Amino acid sequence: MTVFRGPAMIPRRHALAFILAALFFLTAAQAEEGPATPKVKVEITGLQGDLLENTRASLGLLRNANDPKLSDALIQTLYQRAETEIHRALEPFGRYRPELHSNLRPPTTEGQPWVAEFQVDPGLPLLITELDLQLGAAAPALAGAFPLSSGDPLDHRQYKKSKQELLRRARAAGYLKAKLTLHRIEIDLEAYQAAVRIHLDPGPLHRFCGLTFEQEGFREDYLRAFVPMKKGDPYTQDSEAELRRALVASGHFRRVEIERLDIDRLLRGLPAGTPRGPQTQPLSGPIRLGHRHRIRPALRLDPAQPVE
Repeated sequence: MTVFRGPAMIPRRHALAFILAALFFLTAAQAEEGPATPKVKVEITGLQGDLLENTRASLGLLRNANDPKLSDALIQTLYQRAETEIHRALEPFGRYRPELHSNLRPPTTEGQPWVAEFQVDPGLPLLITELDLQLGAAAPALAGAFPLSSGDPLDHRQYKKSKQELLRRARAAGYLKAKLTLHRIEIDLEAYQAAVRIHLDPGPLHRFCGLTFEQEGFREDYLRAFVPMKKGDPYTQDSEAELRRALVASGHFRRVEIERLDIDRLLRGLPAGTPRGPQTQPLSGPIRLGHRHRIRPALRLDPAQPVE
């Protein structure tokens, strides 16, 4: 009689050792094989620097080159899309007329990748031929704040940075409510030129007209020696930051809270507005800064006087 005893039981510690050994040999075998061969090899000539980097990042063929599920049919589909992807990748640099020659070669032997070749001439950058820059009352304070000018090559990255810098400069100059009412690029591909339109509404110029310390333990005339602004000065973000740094550097305050009070709103019985963030907790109470916007040069800045 034959008796079936079933599989032999392996002690747990021996089983663990066997699994670890198997994993070791599997890993070693994979290391000997090296990285998997990509399904498609992409070669791009004629581009360098940011143009090449952005083009490579935009190509679906490159993003999927190592996908083990990438089929021959999908490779050919992605190749057909590559020309459009390359054109779009060059547009942020003002290159709207690139010349492109491409070729797709199937594998010559088993296990070899497809080869996609792209020869790209990016062409000349499109030029800005018109700059419509309107800054309103802030124009004198913002001279040179928008670095693009007529005749410059169009670069969408620089255009975006220039808009941000213009707003930063306006708010730093005391135009705290400055905003862009129009920001647009108009491209004429037939004439191969562009018009840039930037219209800034600076809003009112805010001026420093008072300061109140809410704290205990220090004479007010001592603390006022740290104040960099004088009554009537434009209320800028830089001067506010300088005041904060001076008070913290004195060693008397670990953190300083500065709350802007809109005097015009206070005189009309309206809420003064919201504190500037991020909020910090002062060691001895907040420092309140009063500011107002000046509509006419003759307008009085004394908050005790009524607003006409």
